[in-house]
Amino acid sequence: MHDHRQNPGFGLLCDAVAYRRLVVVTGSGVSVGVAQPGSEPTALPTWHLVLSQLRSRFAARLGAAAADVDLLLSARPRGADYLIEAATLIREAVGVGNYRDAVVQLTTAPDDARSPLHDLIEDLEPLGIITFNYDLGHENAYRARRRDRHLMHRAFYSDERKLRAVLAGDFQTRFLLKAHGCISRPKTIVLDRASYREVMARQLGYRAFAHHVLARFSALIVGFGLNDPDFEDLLQSFEANFGGGVGEHVYIWKRGQREDEEARALVLRRRYGLVCIFVDSFDDVRTVISDARIQMGSELRHTISATLKRSADVEQFRQIRRKAHIELGRLSAAGASVAGTALMACVTDETNPVLVRAEAAYSLGKIRPTPPGVANFLLDRIEVRVPPAIVTSTLAALLQLDPPVDEQLAIWTRKAAALESVCRQVDALSEAELETREPPRARKYLEALIARWRATSSL
Repeated sequence: MHDHRQNPGFGLLCDAVAYRRLVVVTGSGVSVGVAQPGSEPTALPTWHLVLSQLRSRFAARLGAAAADVDLLLSARPRGADYLIEAATLIREAVGVGNYRDAVVQLTTAPDDARSPLHDLIEDLEPLGIITFNYDLGHENAYRARRRDRHLMHRAFYSDERKLRAVLAGDFQTRFLLKAHGCISRPKTIVLDRASYREVMARQLGYRAFAHHVLARFSALIVGFGLNDPDFEDLLQSFEANFGGGVGEHVYIWKRGQREDEEARALVLRRRYGLVCIFVDSFDDVRTVISDARIQMGSELRHTISATLKRSADVEQFRQIRRKAHIELGRLSAAGASVAGTALMACVTDETNPVLVRAEAAYSLGKIRPTPPGVANFLLDRIEVRVPPAIVTSTLAALLQLDPPVDEQLAIWTRKAAALESVCRQVDALSEAELETREPPRARKYLEALIARWRATSSL
């Protein structure tokens, strides 16, 4: 596999995940390998395969249209227009009811079925997902990871009221937009030329919503082949309705699909704002997505660097640090974990200047949501052998944490209460180390910390 971490698009993806501005757009490739837990994997068919299976199933009823369907399905490259026309011919020959029933049967997976990619995408905690698939994989992945199964706006392209609710709520609630309908409501499925025209030309609310999302957030586009009709449809709608690129978006592209892929990638970037991440296999797609949760993009790296800008002259970098601290309070769970890991590494690296390590400790208290393990990490740093400036900043960070109201808080409080003697000694050392300009505040901070935690535990 080529090193995707060197690709600028991967850094964009990492930052989109970290800063909670990711929207995922998925095609049929995401549902490959969909399986019910405990059963044999059963891959859902692509649109071309669905149409090929319909061609075989209704062969006796296609009549003169059979030759035209064969021509359209065998055409290379496989264009969206060809498949839409083939779908329309089949539907006209067999009737809407028979056609729709057959499509639903071919694209229905077992209850609770989802693919590994559905789960990995869910782990990115996107603000929302726009999917061109009919299946319930995204719904099932969401439910498998959420206790409350109702905290998601699920909408079809025609649900303008629900889409307006997402906009009115400023995307505080997750959304799932089924751009081509869903097997749970067969009449919503986009199947032929007429239904495509209905969505693209008449569903103005859907187009406006997509425009807003793509202009405001960063999209990860995954599960589409370069000749995938849904992908072509997506790009054409970008250009026709949005005037081309409207932001920075990332597209994961499997190599070897066409000879001109490098040139195609250039056009995608310039015309549609898509940065391609090339992979060599479908398994590599999973690697890219899973890595995006644990790697740091340039924007988060800059934020971390800004939190550490401190010298003996505190005022020199105060505004820079304040802005960086605000950014640390706006992260996703994944971004908070990455930031926490980086700052903890800085605190424990004794090759760093003491004031930099102290600032890293203090900044750990600014991260929201607070990563698991941060409180215990900070409590363990309060030792006599640790420089007083770091101990003081560590206690200040602990004071900023949102304490849990459970047994864990009682454990924290007991550990803090046992540190009084240590803090006395640290204050004595602070008075002797005037060059750090750190007044003796360890005991003062410890007393405030214990008082706060005890008050919280009594609520």
